[in-house]
Amino acid sequence: MTKIIIDWSEWIENTSYSIENSKNDYFDLTEAVYMYVHAEKQPDNIYMPGKQPLYIGQVYKRQNNETVKDRIYEHFNDQLPEYFERNCAYTVFIKIGKIILQNSETISQELIENIECCLINTNQPLCEIEENKVNYHGDSICIENIGKYRPLAHICAYKGN
Repeated sequence: MTKIIIDWSEWIENTSYSIENSKNDYFDLTEAVYMYVHAEKQPDNIYMPGKQPLYIGQVYKRQNNETVKDRIYEHFNDQLPEYFERNCAYTVFIKIGKIILQNSETISQELIENIECCLINTNQPLCEIEENKVNYHGDSICIENIGKYRPLAHICAYKGN
């Protein structure tokens, strides 16, 4: 079973201004996972996060060394923001997960796709529509989420064949 740790960042509001002005160096990663979460602003100006992520995605050495920031900007031009607008009455934030491998493995396209699918399968994001990711049947994997991982489960695991 592959064991992985994912260190999740603080949340950043899903606006081009917040992303561009963020000091979070996780935006520069070329191999990472990310999630969109929603939160309701409370009367004391503190945000209360939802109980499920909205969407989970991944970046893996895309063309021209594109980063998480590049991928997030791509989402501004696809159907995701429209979907959030229709289905989410609260403020949307982004969290980025840095993948830490337990042994000398390297991150591959297959591994990062398995990580993404295991996270989706375990946490059932509200806006995930790709059936093959929701009903993951891949390799055995165990993910420990650390840092600011909520609303994800602390441990996400799948025992394959």
